[in-house]
Amino acid sequence: MIEKENAQLRKDSRAGSSTPNAQRPTADSELKLKIVFVGHVDHGKSTLIGRILHDTGSLPEGKVEEIKKACAAEG
Repeated sequence: MIEKENAQLRKDSRAGSSTPNAQRPTADSELKLKIVFVGHVDHGKSTLIGRILHDTGSLPEGKVEEIKKACAAEG
């Protein structure tokens, strides 16, 4: 069974598609990447995600200032 599936995947990849019905991104569509972060408690998952959002400019307008004010209030 696995050999048959692998053969089909190889055939599809040579045809330019990973699956027979795959849709290729067009100029009007966005290519989306889904990532999963896994780790133990207190090992920095949220910090890493926050840093990525900050560095890529993905946070809403004013969010960084809001967080800075909250941190200053906490001390």
